[in-house]
Formats: sequence, C-alpha cells, structure tokens
Amino acid sequence: MSPILAVKNLSISFDGQTTLVDQVSFSLSPGEIKGIVGESGSGKSITVFSLIRLLDKAIVTGEALYTDKAGQTHNLLTVDLQTLQKIRGGEIGFVFQEPMTSLNPSTTCGLQIDEAIVKHLNYSTSQAKQRSLELLSEVKLTEVERIYSSYPHQLSGGQRQRVMIAMALAANPQILIADEPTTALDVTVQKSVVELIKQLAIDRHMAVLFISHDLGLVQYLADKTIVMFKGQILEEASSTMLVNHPTHAYTQALVNSRPSLNATMDRLPVFDERYELIKSEIKPKNHTDSKVLIKVNQIKKHFTVKKDFWGRPKVVTKAVDDVSFEINQGKTLAIVGESGSGKSTVSKLLLNLEAINAGDIYFEDQKISGLTESQFKPFRRQMQMVFQDPYSSLNPYHTIEEIIAEPLHIFNIDSKSNRKERVASLLKKVHLPQDFMSRHPHQLSGGQRQRICIARALATSPPFIICDESVAALDVSVQATVLNLLKDLQEELNLTYLFITHDLHVARFISHTTLVMQKGRVEEYGKTSELFDSPQSSYLQNLLLNIF
Repeated sequence: MSPILAVKNLSISFDGQTTLVDQVSFSLSPGEIKGIVGESGSGKSITVFSLIRLLDKAIVTGEALYTDKAGQTHNLLTVDLQTLQKIRGGEIGFVFQEPMTSLNPSTTCGLQIDEAIVKHLNYSTSQAKQRSLELLSEVKLTEVERIYSSYPHQLSGGQRQRVMIAMALAANPQILIADEPTTALDVTVQKSVVELIKQLAIDRHMAVLFISHDLGLVQYLADKTIVMFKGQILEEASSTMLVNHPTHAYTQALVNSRPSLNATMDRLPVFDERYELIKSEIKPKNHTDSKVLIKVNQIKKHFTVKKDFWGRPKVVTKAVDDVSFEINQGKTLAIVGESGSGKSTVSKLLLNLEAINAGDIYFEDQKISGLTESQFKPFRRQMQMVFQDPYSSLNPYHTIEEIIAEPLHIFNIDSKSNRKERVASLLKKVHLPQDFMSRHPHQLSGGQRQRICIARALATSPPFIICDESVAALDVSVQATVLNLLKDLQEELNLTYLFITHDLHVARFISHTTLVMQKGRVEEYGKTSELFDSPQSSYLQNLLLNIF
C-alpha cells in the first residue's frame, strides 16, 4: 500500500546553526497508527508541527509528501498557503496536549466545532450544528446538547479532550495527529480516549500519528513506533517488538526506567548519556524509630456549590468524607484516585490551607486541626510541600539561591552569611552543582527544576513532606531519577512522605502503605503490596485493569 505521508530527510533549526531535528525519515499508510516516543526535547512535537508549518521562523529542509483525497501529491513544506490551509484541519486533523488551553474559553464547544465544519465543508449554520451533535455522539459523549452549549471550563478533562477530537474529525481528515492527548488525564479516562482514537481509526480507515512519552500506552495503541532522541530516529519497529525486545540502548533505558506494577523495586534503573546504569550513592541508615508521625481521624470537608434564595446550603459537595489514616515516621503513604476523589483536598487540610468541618488531625501527638494561622505557624516549618508543576511553583524572577533560601528567611533559620553555604549543601543533597545558585528556573530542565523544589522543601529540615503529583509532568527517565532521589533522601534523613498520585506504577514503587479514594471516601487502605496484589474493592480492581 502506498503511503499517504512520506517524510524524507526532515531537518529543523531556528538559527541555521543548531539542528533540533536531523535527517528524520518515516512514512504513514492509510489506516495505520504510528507512535512517536521520546523524552522532552527529543524533537517529537516540532517534527509533526513542521509538517503543517506551525513553527514560526523555523528553517525546515527535506520533504513531506502528502497525497490528498483527490489523489494529488503535495510537498507540505513548500506547497502554496491556500492549498495548505485546505489541508490543515480539512485533511489533517490535530489534537493538542492540553484541551483547556487549545479551546477558546469565551465560546461554547459546539460553536467551535461548527466553525471548523463551516470553514472546510461549507455547511449552513443548521447543518453544521447537526453535524457537530453527530460528532459529539461519535466520540462517545452523552448529553450532547448540553456539551454543545457548554463552555470548556464547564466540562471535565476527558470531556474537553473528546470535544477536541470531535473538532479534529469535523472535515473527515485522512490523518489525525495527536500530540500527548492523554498526559493530563486519569488512568480510566486515558484508556477510554485511547480506545476511542483506535476505534475511530478503524471505522474511518484514518491514519494516526500518536506522540507520547509513555511506551506502555503506545504499545497498546500503535501498530509501529518510532523512538526519537535529540532530534534523531534511533529505531522503528512494531510496538510490541519495541517494548519487549528493544535493540537500542536508549530504548532499553526507557523501557526499564518505568516502575513495575507487579513487583516491589528498591530503586529504578537510571542511565547516563551513554546509557550506562547510574547506581545510588546513598547508603541506607538503619532508622529504628517507627512512631506515628501523622494521624488523621474521620476528617470531613464539604463545599457548598449552590445556595437557595435564603442563602442556605442547597447542593453540598463532600470533597473529603470520613477519611482516616496514619503515617509512621520514615514511611510513605500514597493516596491514589482519579481527579475529584479528594486527594489534594486532604493535603490542604493537613497543611491548614482549608478549614476542616469535622474530625481530628495530629502531628507528633499534637492536635493541629482547627488551629488559627498564628497557632499553626510553628508547624509550617515541619510540614513542607513539593508541587506538581515545578515551573509554575518557582518564581521566575528569582535566582535558585534566592528560591531555596526563601524558607530560611521566612523562619529566620541561620544567619544571612551562613545561608549561602546551607543552600549549596541542599543543592548537593539533590545532586545539583553549586554553580546553579546564580541561575534562574527557565535555565533548567524539568527534572532539575523539580529537584530545586525538593531542595526548597528540605531547607527547614522538616520531618514531613507532601508530594502532590510531583512527578506527573516528568518524562519517564527523569521521573525515575526524582523518585530514586526521594527514596534516597528518605533513608538518609528519615523523612516521612504523603505522596499524592493517580499513577499506580509510581504508588507501587514509592509507598509503604496506600489509601485509595473515590468521591471523597476511602475505598481501600493498607499495605501497598497487599492492596496491589489482591485488591478487594471493585474500584481499585477497575483502576488496575485500565493500566497500560
């Protein structure tokens, strides 16, 4: 079968000197699903962006030969703009990573789909609406009239992503390009979106380019997979062969860096630039103290989302409903569950960022729930947090030294002259060089920024740290580095973690005990290995079944 798209010797640079994509060649046949995997900066996204000329000021060479619906072949890199605009959206659809930023927040979802239909198919307004409703139904959305009339912020992440897919399908494209479309989604929503794309490709005989850094997901979806690193294709093979029998050392590193769901691992394998295994340098200390550090007893947090005419609560959301658990000193409790399960609300209650409605929270046998801010302040030094997005949680105007030293200043720890030395020591603990102190966050990679966040959390020498989805935004190998670091620091400093995640692979690796939440309530709670090996609740069983 002749390819519908043939990319030959594609190279991309922005200054004419630094080559970001180097001599990339691949093809895509009608009905074929092809995955492109690699870490951030490998060139995955800019490769596909260049195919429909979405890169501003880029210098692109090579060929991207596309055969349109009429059977004519065009080089997408040089075709005239009028033809290209017909191909964009009309014959090649695009689904971006974050639907909330890709959809217009001031326009209803239905009208945004209508716009694509009218532009490419010349439908009337009424015809476009009818077609939009059909598309919303095709992407397995219910209550399509409500979805059509809703604004993006009124929908869940999974619903928004399906609206994006419906928009991409509006003009019956021959190719669908999906750029990390499931990264921000929960495991069950992620699987439903992937299965939807797979079924649409079969039903429409549509070719798909699927970009991801998750090899397990790509193995499930794609017929063949391309592995990219530093702008080059390292290998291409059937997805199953690539995961089970990778030939290149980099692919082997990607496969091995992912936590296993079926076995408890002491450390994840981490590889250097030559793909050689890096061994942990931390020697575990024998901490015998196993006292209960955190005790949570039947806590509740309810939010009023609607009131009646008299201002009385009418609709109440039970974000946290009768939740209890304990965390021993030097141990890790993982809280897992889908978005809206109440995981992050629990962390806010522990840190007194939200007022508790009922129940008790104890820290080292001292009751900390119900305290005023001034009463709680002494505990803030002992309870720190590492957030999900390291870039948005760091002040872009401050140097790394200023960022790490900020808690020292707030809690008046050390003299001003000694703080620089303390910052240097903290950088060493998270395996970063001292010369990073003069840099700013934008000068660091995602993994380096997250290590800065960990260093800042360690600045006050807290016994307890909350990690809220702190590795969710990281590539698999960088994630492995950060997870190993957290384990090393726990053993060295006898740290206690509350680790919030929706990634069950990560929970299995990092935690000693696990709390499973759904809609504010506890579904299961116990030793991690026992929960994962013999899940009792249908909810956890379903989560495990939906993992790639």
